[in-house]
Amino acid sequence: MITSLRSIACLAALGCGAAPSSSSTVAPVTTTHVVVTPLGNDVYAAVRTEPLGLAVNSNSVFIVNDDHVVVVDAQFTRAATLETLAALRRITRKPVRFVINTHWHDDHVAGNQVYQDSFPGVRFIAHTNTRTDLISKGRDNRAGQVKFAPPIADRLERLLGMGLGSDSTPATEMERTSLTSAITIVRQYLAENAAYREVLPDSVFDRTLTLDAGGRIIELHWFEELSFEDIGAVVGAQPGTVRVRAHRGYQTLRKALGDVVPATSATA
Repeated sequence: MITSLRSIACLAALGCGAAPSSSSTVAPVTTTHVVVTPLGNDVYAAVRTEPLGLAVNSNSVFIVNDDHVVVVDAQFTRAATLETLAALRRITRKPVRFVINTHWHDDHVAGNQVYQDSFPGVRFIAHTNTRTDLISKGRDNRAGQVKFAPPIADRLERLLGMGLGSDSTPATEMERTSLTSAITIVRQYLAENAAYREVLPDSVFDRTLTLDAGGRIIELHWFEELSFEDIGAVVGAQPGTVRVRAHRGYQTLRKALGDVVPATSATA
């Protein structure tokens, strides 16, 4: 599952206080599979460029503070997470102090150990339900993927070799590209499994969490499926103010990322 760009918008528009400097003059950074786009105030969207398909890597967010970096989400493989980290290193050499995991699926968390190995003392943050789901669902889900993914990947490779897609009909170029990418990601995931180490969030929250360090205040809020009125009650703002901030966040992302962000209006 790809990191929700709507969540990124809310984080950028609602959750970050004044930053120590501006990233408005920083050019986008492009690596093999990652495009890092500055959103302003030293907040960056790290968007994966692999085609959408049966297996993907999560997008990330970088929030660069005075003396550290906050990263939102790791990736499905350690190799992909290392690519994301290499892209971050093109922007700053500051250490990563916090990694925020937004979901329990492996494409958001399997790369956590890269940050743990690279930055001793890094903290992993998630909602309480996310940590619970990582234990109660994530472990079984990973075991199932490791067991059943190899024959599925083998079948897809055979079909592609015959010019067919996953439904055994002639594959379009888009489908061929998507399936080829998915197979590559799955093969990498399986190759890494023997050395996989589970890294669970060590800091959890139920409703809100405030990170006040490095010259910036970042507020994490769990909104469930709340209306703008409900969100306003949580953050202490009028519904109209929440609506305007969300709209500005969406507009900022659409301007910065172009076609990557769908044209979704901020409506209740």
